[in-house]
Amino acid sequence: MRLGTPAGRKLGSAVDRNRLRRRLREAFGRVRPMIDRGADVVVVPRGQAMKAPFGELVDALSGALVAAGVIRKDRGEPDSAGEEAVPEP
Repeated sequence: MRLGTPAGRKLGSAVDRNRLRRRLREAFGRVRPMIDRGADVVVVPRGQAMKAPFGELVDALSGALVAAGVIRKDRGEPDSAGEEAVPEP
């Protein structure tokens, strides 16, 4: 699996863009165990991502991957701490 995070200059300085890329890589690492097959993921961050709490980044990324069909709904979604939620029987 690969993750691409293009971040243009509109998002801020190089320091800010690189910090955002690191946060997105970590969020992807939290979601990665739920992906059962290889996939190339490209996340195009918007301005709101710069100030979003980490839990919101993880939730938004997992929601987008579920909508894209990369993560099955029955695999559960991570909570804000990044732990995988176990589906109720």
